[in-house]
Amino acid sequence: MFFKQALSLPAPEVSALTQGRMIVILPSLFLGTGQSFFLYPAETSGGDISLEKIYRSSFLPDAKIALNQAQNNPVLIKSWAKCELCHRLYDHPELLEKLAQLTIWTGEGLRAKIEEKNLKNLAYLRVYKLPEPFEIQAIAESSAKIGKFLGLSISANVSESIPILDDITFAKRQSLIKNLEPPEHPELEELETAIAQLTLTYPDAKFLKDKIQTFLGWQPAKPDQIPENLKWIYTINQLGTTAEGGNYEKGTAFEKIVHQSLNFLGFELD
Repeated sequence: MFFKQALSLPAPEVSALTQGRMIVILPSLFLGTGQSFFLYPAETSGGDISLEKIYRSSFLPDAKIALNQAQNNPVLIKSWAKCELCHRLYDHPELLEKLAQLTIWTGEGLRAKIEEKNLKNLAYLRVYKLPEPFEIQAIAESSAKIGKFLGLSISANVSESIPILDDITFAKRQSLIKNLEPPEHPELEELETAIAQLTLTYPDAKFLKDKIQTFLGWQPAKPDQIPENLKWIYTINQLGTTAEGGNYEKGTAFEKIVHQSLNFLGFELD
């Protein structure tokens, strides 16, 4: 599948979409179901409202990083999206506040975005990573065309092989937003932010951050990465219960792995 158009969105929101932290946008135009496009991270300010008031505190560090990266030229296009649903925005303040709680926006920031550009649509996007990200020259009018389409000078082949969220996770997130149900674990979102900052100095904290993000539905579950020097642990049961080989060979192999286990636990053996 090829296409040559991109939707210009604030860089922080492209970042949130590609992280799986959000699945909705506020397009200037009504999007058709199945409509597909690249995501262009535009360098943009919040107008009269500060960044701190637009985005929730748990997302601010990522928002600032995304805006800094958006100043680069050429621009790196990492993802594409397909519209799964688009409908009119809620016009009641209480409903907008509930919507904001399920996104990276604050209630104040969401209302300001809507009022500034008279936005009326809410679109749900299924986002996919590109197997091979590509670079394009920065498009001058991208900031002025936030929520609108940009024509690209090149086309690229895309596939649905690398979804940001799996089918079950996306359906659950979409249902939460459509029904404006409260977020299930707001306290974990705050914890994830704190841990994300720790990963800058303690790389081992990334394991816990990834686990929290998976639990929150921000990313699909990944197979546990077992360190090479610990993979032997997972052979203990296999060696102890195998029906293959002779009794002597099985006993010797199992004895060796038990010996290795005791050494690992700190016992000194001859």
